[in-house]
Amino acid sequence: MLVLPYTQRGKWRSASQIARLVLALVLVAVTVTTTRADDKSVVAAAGAFEQGQQAELSGNHERAAELFELADRIAPTPEALRSATRARLAANQLAAAAGNADELLRRYERDAASRDLAVQVLTRAKPELTRFTFQCSDPCTVVVDGLATAVLALRTQVVYVTPGQHNVVLGFEGDLTRGLRLSGAAGEARTLKVARPPPAPAVAAGASNQAAAGSANHSGLSARRLRPAYFWVAASLTVATGAVALWSGLDLLKARDEFKSSASPTRAQFTDGEDKDLRTTVLLGATGALLLTAATLGVFTDFHYGSDTRRSASLDLDQHGARFTLRGSF
Repeated sequence: MLVLPYTQRGKWRSASQIARLVLALVLVAVTVTTTRADDKSVVAAAGAFEQGQQAELSGNHERAAELFELADRIAPTPEALRSATRARLAANQLAAAAGNADELLRRYERDAASRDLAVQVLTRAKPELTRFTFQCSDPCTVVVDGLATAVLALRTQVVYVTPGQHNVVLGFEGDLTRGLRLSGAAGEARTLKVARPPPAPAVAAGASNQAAAGSANHSGLSARRLRPAYFWVAASLTVATGAVALWSGLDLLKARDEFKSSASPTRAQFTDGEDKDLRTTVLLGATGALLLTAATLGVFTDFHYGSDTRRSASLDLDQHGARFTLRGSF
């Protein structure tokens, strides 16, 4: 804890100060000790949503939309998806806004606010864009021109694109992909049925046995991987909280210098310094906890989940140490 060189200690705190202290301690306890996956998802989604609001207030609508969509993927809510839709519109990204609007109708058609916003966006978008509906034989994800437009694996995916030609990659379980070259005109709607591609041919028996023997030596940590969203949320929260902690620390040092240089320090300065000391300590603790969480998630994250199989990265642990592998064409 950072301690100011005060010559006195307050014997009491106001009710509001006690309330802030209790709230800060509760937030840190939730961040550090919560173990249930649902609770962690809600906390992570709330953090992403709050960052989205901050980006929106600063005028960075594209970044705000990405954060709102991230919050919705972690813990789906109509509020997050509506916010993402409005932010895409504000960023002049009509195709992305239309995709969110279609998802709003699919999930929350009975919610008046969601339905009204979706209808408004789609009424504007349909005459200007091409609508592709992919009916996959198995749950699939969609990447258009290198950008993920649908990261959740579903059997039916609806994508809006600008008129013209586009490269589409549909991803299936098992790192299987199917590439398509599609074109469409403004106002056109097309439906395509896409079958899951067959798995790659089996390798030779000798190579297969060798691979099986090698995999038996792994510690088992690479047997099950997490999606990258969990890591990026933790990393984003760590950076954001660390930035706030840095600002708070600088503010604390400034208050200390002002107190020491004052000819007649006041009680208000003393109390304000204690509040800033507590705030900085809480933020540093939260930053440390989030940093540890992000580092742990990074070890167990599959960073090439749902991406084009021509590029992949992996981190594995065995009895010989850690091994980072990056493969593919760039």
